[in-house]
Amino acid sequence: MRQDLPALDPPRLRGASFAAAAVLLLALVIRGGFLLATPGAFEADTDGYRRLAENLVRHGTFGSDGVPTAYRPPLYPLMLAGCVALGDYDRAALGLLHVVLGVAMVFLVWRLGANAGLSSSAVLAALLVALDPILLMQSAQVMTETLATFLTTAGLAALLWTARRPTAPRAALAGVMLGLGVLCRPTLLLWAILVAVVFAFYFRGMPGSQENSRRLTAAGRTAETFRLPLAFVLGVLFVLSSWTIRNQLQFGRPIVTTTHGGYTMFLANNPEFYEWLGSGRWGSVWRAERFDAAWNERRLHDELESDRLAYREAWQTIRQAPGTFCYACLVRLGRFWSPLPHQVVADETAPHRLSRYLVALWYAAEFSLAAIGIWSWRKRQERILSSSAVLFALLLLAALLAAHAVYWTDMRMRGPIMPLVALAAAVGAMKCLAAASTRRESRARLAGRRAAGR
Repeated sequence: MRQDLPALDPPRLRGASFAAAAVLLLALVIRGGFLLATPGAFEADTDGYRRLAENLVRHGTFGSDGVPTAYRPPLYPLMLAGCVALGDYDRAALGLLHVVLGVAMVFLVWRLGANAGLSSSAVLAALLVALDPILLMQSAQVMTETLATFLTTAGLAALLWTARRPTAPRAALAGVMLGLGVLCRPTLLLWAILVAVVFAFYFRGMPGSQENSRRLTAAGRTAETFRLPLAFVLGVLFVLSSWTIRNQLQFGRPIVTTTHGGYTMFLANNPEFYEWLGSGRWGSVWRAERFDAAWNERRLHDELESDRLAYREAWQTIRQAPGTFCYACLVRLGRFWSPLPHQVVADETAPHRLSRYLVALWYAAEFSLAAIGIWSWRKRQERILSSSAVLFALLLLAALLAAHAVYWTDMRMRGPIMPLVALAAAVGAMKCLAAASTRRESRARLAGRRAAGR
């Protein structure tokens, strides 16, 4: 898995760089223009991230007033606190933050594609990410999708950088990036664990370490063997340690992620939802208002105990209806990949309905191209993408699918993997263009032979 990335042709890379600069400028215009054209951008605070940031600025506590909480991951509220501290300019600062993160994400997608040898496909992938409907819509919300997608893309870039030349500092940096991702989106912890296992099995030792291993003691050989995996794990732990220690001091429990997981799992696995799965109309959306009202009456004042209670209730529901649980997992995975956004209001206007179907058309086309790209990559003998790139991408995909098959899911949850879909779709698009060009040339040659024979 080392040194498996192809060298890039300098003239082609320079040409692609100019194209990427144009895409970045376009991404800046698209992201900034979308925010300016979106009425009510950043007004709603659905998940309470702004409230946490405001409490940090006013009371110095990550919670409500003076009461600490671990209900939400800390990284995004900490970044919002810098915006909230600007007072009347907080929305402008938040918009700038999201635009910078979005443009940086587009740049990283281009670099990922370029480093994996995709040349012009990398530019197209960056453009697809810049125009992605989910990422665009979430960029105008006080939500974590923009930051989470940036961090997963940066984490993939750091992992590939480590794979190209495995060193302990590079592995530690990759661990730091994945640790930051966990502090933004806790489901990424599973990705970090899977990557740590891969590092332990496939990145043991350093280049040339076997030549010097005879001069090392047994302890030295062990340290040399596990230097990269240990550096990666230490990078992850370095980032997660402050949050975990804080939670140990505040709650008497070393919470690595949040106390929100129990509610999210119970929301996805409760008797009311299971009953709806058996009787609900196809394409309809389960409304959780009644469930939330009942849960708010039952939940305990202690959020740790509430988290445990929610997990117990969820597992009890699963044990009572294991068949429905399996079906619910399939439903959640279907929602994860759904190209069509759900209708969220009963009296939907015609423009809103049209926009939903346009989004569905976009994703249907992108998913189709991604399937072509993956298939064409499989069939190629001189594979462009490195084995490292594919492995780390598959680990990310497996981690998110495993988590969202069990926990509550909707289509915005797939935001962090859309750069991967865009890269595959760009390869598929280029494959289709090349096939079309070949067919045109074949028809032209055939027409020329027929004309010559008359």
